[in-house]
Amino acid sequence: MATTLVDSQTGEVLNEIQIVEKLSDLKKQRQGLTNQIKSLEIQIFQYMEELKATKRPIGDYQVTVENRIKRTFSEDFYKLVNVIGPDRFISLVKVTPKWRETSKLLKEGGEVREIIENSLTEEVMPILKIEGGSK
Repeated sequence: MATTLVDSQTGEVLNEIQIVEKLSDLKKQRQGLTNQIKSLEIQIFQYMEELKATKRPIGDYQVTVENRIKRTFSEDFYKLVNVIGPDRFISLVKVTPKWRETSKLLKEGGEVREIIENSLTEEVMPILKIEGGSK
């Protein structure tokens, strides 16, 4: 039995070629929108930077620039297992290194601190928040 392919917006039955064409077109549109959004965000970031502003009303909108810190650890981070023991290390890295727990370890100082600091890379990533508006 063949699978019936239906346009989720119109309910129209489509063949596989029509579905693939529509999907391809939508992906192209999404990429175009993503590029436009990035370009406009860059302009607003530059504008806010020129004003040295992190929060500003613009029309009916409240525009806020927040900084998020992206933390990544190099392979050297795994040297900690030899210093803090496998049990503590496993609880620290069940999915990814948990910053809250890692920052507590920093307070122990010594070799633990040195390993963490040498394996840690922090990158500040600005996030643009736009709230309000009548639309």
